[in-house]
Amino acid sequence: MNKEEIVNEIISYIKSVNVTQVELTKSTKLLEEIIDFDSLELAGLVAYIEQLVDFDPFEGGFVEFETISELAELFVQ
Repeated sequence: MNKEEIVNEIISYIKSVNVTQVELTKSTKLLEEIIDFDSLELAGLVAYIEQLVDFDPFEGGFVEFETISELAELFVQ
């Protein structure tokens, strides 16, 4: 999957688990701008994307990210 496809999957996932008033874009900050989207939901999102791309960017440890785009970039191989 390319970065744009992963961004779209992330946005779709968030919309499926969280009714948000925020317009989701690639620059949306995951834990700051999305109301009621917590670390447990973020972990579920990461696991979902890992399954889609069959790759774990956190295998060597945590990598910091803030936005939807930054998270998607971690999954591009």
